[in-house]
Amino acid sequence: MSVIFEMESPFRSPYQLHQLTFGSGGPVVAIVAGLHGNELNSIHALNMLAAGLRMQKLRGTVLLFPLINTFGADECRKRLPFGDQDINKLCPGDPNGSPAERIAHALVQATSKADVCIDVHSGAAHVREIPQVRCPLSGYELELARTMNLPVIWRRSGLFVNVSGLVGAWRSMGKTAFRVIGGRGITLDNRLASKMAAGLLGLLSNLGVMNSMMNFENIVEVTNEDIEFHRARCGGFFVPEVRVGERVQPGRLLGYLQSPIGGDRLDEIRAKNKGIVMTLRANPMIHAQELLVRIAHQE
Repeated sequence: MSVIFEMESPFRSPYQLHQLTFGSGGPVVAIVAGLHGNELNSIHALNMLAAGLRMQKLRGTVLLFPLINTFGADECRKRLPFGDQDINKLCPGDPNGSPAERIAHALVQATSKADVCIDVHSGAAHVREIPQVRCPLSGYELELARTMNLPVIWRRSGLFVNVSGLVGAWRSMGKTAFRVIGGRGITLDNRLASKMAAGLLGLLSNLGVMNSMMNFENIVEVTNEDIEFHRARCGGFFVPEVRVGERVQPGRLLGYLQSPIGGDRLDEIRAKNKGIVMTLRANPMIHAQELLVRIAHQE
């Protein structure tokens, strides 16, 4: 483990950006987690990946950055406490800017020689996500995403992968880059983190960096048109009747909204098509039009 960037902080100890390096030569793969301090599943997934890499003789280089926002993680906060800024949104950063901009710049520079770059996240604090890859509609990134054998591949237009954030900064540099997401922010789900780690090992195997890791999954591949969005018709208390990863049939009760005072049932949410539950609201207190469930359609 090496410290590749250090910055003074107002309390306790300086900020340090740590890099774990495995193997040597090419190809070079950079994998980042913990840009958001409350996304614990991403941090755990990379540390499990590190444990697997220590047991391998690699034919290439893997650069791991398991925890970028260390001070945010101290408080389980998404943003860097200094300036309350989102490091991800500030990429490619500024070496003379705010603390978050300086960290973003150091990270982009540290990964600048990588051939393939992956940004690993947990879901937002109020939802739980099935382990999934979010990548462009087509191209080499999609081919690599398929090798991870995660339950869902969400193919998204350039608007979502090119404009901002770390993935956008990488792609503007001509890098092969995409995002992996799984679980819920502020909580640790070992099962989902393990699945993400296994997917990353599968990708490294496909790139020829390490020995083949057998990992088979019934993948659902979708675009926005293949996803069923359920939003609340009214405010209330959401009670789910399904779990992330569960396969559902048309008419299946996904959950219901009830009054938070008295428990009167206000609405029921049912699946319209056959599919897999890819996103599920975790925080039950709901306002009208907030996302409750996403279903990835399955043939």
